[in-house]
Amino acid sequence: MESPSAVIGPGTPGVDIFKLANASISGVVASYKTGVPRMVRLPFMSTLEEHLALYLEYHPHVRSYQRGDVTEAFVKAYHIPTPLGTPYRINYVYEGKPHIRVSGHRH
Repeated sequence: MESPSAVIGPGTPGVDIFKLANASISGVVASYKTGVPRMVRLPFMSTLEEHLALYLEYHPHVRSYQRGDVTEAFVKAYHIPTPLGTPYRINYVYEGKPHIRVSGHRH
């Protein structure tokens, strides 16, 4: 019999792919606006995220949306389409200083 590590296969040790941004998944929203011609279940962690996803889903001017803070392992596990790639950079200015946010971390 093979050892458990040989059976599991490659991956990133110590990463819980069922958590995003250090928060547990509370549920999923059915979405047709992910850039693929089928319904996709998008995870959310808070009521605020759920409401934002529902707002985007039903707003007539929104063509597509996606999470920017998920890891490649999470994308593969949940089969989530990510046409913009993931994680992606968000550049912003705060108190006159430029910042770049990648996957929930400021640089």
